[in-house]
Amino acid sequence: MTIVNLTQLQQGNIEAWSYLVRQNPRLAHASAIRVELSPAAFGAKRATVFLNTQQDPLSFVVYGADTSEAQFLANYADKISFLLPQIWLINNQESIAGETGIVFEDVEPAIPVEKWSLSDIDQVISLLAKQHAIFWQPKSDEFDWLPFSLARQDVNSDFSDKVNYLYPKPGQLEIDDQLFPVFDLDILQKTRKLWPELLTKRHYQALKRLTREPRILLRPLLALPLTVLHGQPTIDRWRVTLFENSYLLDWSGVKIGPAVLDLDNLITSIPDEPRPDRAGRLAPWDSAVESILDSYFVALSESLHEYHGYGVVYSSRYMRRFALPAARCWLILNHHLPELLAKPDAASGHRAAELWTQFLDAFRLLTTYVKGVSEITIR
Repeated sequence: MTIVNLTQLQQGNIEAWSYLVRQNPRLAHASAIRVELSPAAFGAKRATVFLNTQQDPLSFVVYGADTSEAQFLANYADKISFLLPQIWLINNQESIAGETGIVFEDVEPAIPVEKWSLSDIDQVISLLAKQHAIFWQPKSDEFDWLPFSLARQDVNSDFSDKVNYLYPKPGQLEIDDQLFPVFDLDILQKTRKLWPELLTKRHYQALKRLTREPRILLRPLLALPLTVLHGQPTIDRWRVTLFENSYLLDWSGVKIGPAVLDLDNLITSIPDEPRPDRAGRLAPWDSAVESILDSYFVALSESLHEYHGYGVVYSSRYMRRFALPAARCWLILNHHLPELLAKPDAASGHRAAELWTQFLDAFRLLTTYVKGVSEITIR
């Protein structure tokens, strides 16, 4: 794509926006006459660009993307075009030094997320499954520049040193608790201090032991085929339009990892309240979740066959029964609780109680699966 000065676009420079819109053949003779800037989601800016050739303005979202997001979209946007609004500009490291950024067509949701039906949720979760299937078990040297979802942020060793962890041979999986820590024990100490009624001494001692037994959470996750993850496909990052298109925004968390991390991130971000089904009847959330998971695994199976033929072997039962609870435990300890503790407020105690209940329910499932951990089972 043509290089445009991203800073000038973010500042609303008329010449820069004129240059950008002219890259579209339909607007080859257009010029920007006014640019209005306003805040957009996830730290981006919305640019409303008025042109001399038409009455209705164009609306864009412009932001400085990190290297991983810019490089991923520059290389693979065509493969996931069904998830993306029109891209007008990508500046990545291969095209320009020191300034990475993206300009998308702005898309407004026709259906607010709080009013999504089960059909809307089925649609977005099926698209997520399709994205996972496209990148299923990628070659070890194809995405060596992407971070690995379960590894420590400060691991700087060569990718070749991590190949055995990222792509283990069957039966040769090794768990290195230095490379893959389960969680930071400080998180539990802060939780005990703020909400002592949630985390009893028994809980704390059991989880402290868990830091020395990382296989309980990691083995079900590392045993899965890997894929490219969005990283945070939460409900607020989706846009469902009037034309029944669903777009997934903000790819700043793109990583390599097991698909269940994305799946659990999406499901747990949806408010657990009754939703209208296809017949318009309100379905209880507990039964709705089962239906949503069915939609994901059906779509995953169909997409794996479409993109990789019929030789792909994976177990939806294993993913659902063991890996999904492991993903929930891992995400709660590594993301949801730390985010809650970073900015606690009056509602944080209630949210912490919800997270802790979810963690205990998922952890009980795991301790029935992993042999020899009865002594650290939380009851």
